[in-house]
Amino acid sequence: LITSDPTRGIRPVQVPRSLPRPAPESAVAEALLGEDADTVLAVLLAAYAGLRRAEIAGLHADDLDAVSLRVTGKGGHQRRIPMHALLAAPLKDAKARGGWVFPSPVFKGRHVDPDYIGKRLKRALPAGYSGHTLRHRFGTVVYRNTHDLRSVQELLGHSSVATTQRYVEVSDDALLAAVSSL
Repeated sequence: LITSDPTRGIRPVQVPRSLPRPAPESAVAEALLGEDADTVLAVLLAAYAGLRRAEIAGLHADDLDAVSLRVTGKGGHQRRIPMHALLAAPLKDAKARGGWVFPSPVFKGRHVDPDYIGKRLKRALPAGYSGHTLRHRFGTVVYRNTHDLRSVQELLGHSSVATTQRYVEVSDDALLAAVSSL
């Protein structure tokens, strides 16, 4: 035990703020040409529901109803996401099958690992994009269409709106319009 603070005087590490990097529509379109239905469904869940790879992997038929998905996110927090029309048919089939939407091919009664989903998304997307860029795309598109950052925050499951701001790309046109309004 010591009485002095050895960290006193050490400056905090400054983490540079990065720009949002949403996958473009062309990347989503290419990924939707995926090699199999499971990959396409994973792409749809990331691009049209904003799910993280762990949330996709852990999705269960009991989490689905006709109009929404119940998602268990980081820290066990749950949220409801309205179901996009593109998700209705594949998730209806998953609901009818029952069990995990993405069951493990190795461990009976368990779902796939988030890394498995991440690798499938990475393989389906053009070089330089990942499942997380689909999540950024979801947040950006929803914000552009609604201008409601709080709704985007809720849909993405962020505890802080500051985190959501790092996901949403503001277009050059919007910035120009803001300055032109002066």
